[in-house]
Amino acid sequence: MKIAVFSDSHKKTYGIDKALDKIIAYVGCIIHLGDGYDDVDEYKYIYSNINFYNVLGNCDVDNIGREEHVFEIANKRIFITHGHLYSVKSGYSKIISAAKEKSVDICLFGHTHKADIFYDSEILFMNPGSITYKGTNGRRSFGVIDITDENAVAGIVTLKL
Repeated sequence: MKIAVFSDSHKKTYGIDKALDKIIAYVGCIIHLGDGYDDVDEYKYIYSNINFYNVLGNCDVDNIGREEHVFEIANKRIFITHGHLYSVKSGYSKIISAAKEKSVDICLFGHTHKADIFYDSEILFMNPGSITYKGTNGRRSFGVIDITDENAVAGIVTLKL
């Protein structure tokens, strides 16, 4: 199962459009990590055969939804949150603790607009960066996760728009 992970689109979906043009044929799930909570709504109708998950970010003040969510895909427990509730701009210790407490295999978060992938205690952590704003590498980015029977492999894809 391949998963596309977006964050921080901030009501601008041109980056999501471009990314999906390239990868939609391979994706079985799309996750949006907030600050653009409803930016994926139209895609839910266009790609009704794909599972969608999204959470609220700190800028999603007019939306009603979850701020975090734990679910299972392909026998992997996944925790998604925007990251602001765990102060990820100041470090990762709080989100690492939360992921451990929730006994997940994968933790996805955004908020910083900086892409990052790391492991802690066999938990895969990914921040896909911002699909709208350029990160530290000067590019917009999103994440891709490929879950097989035994593994979850993650990567960051950068976009030049």
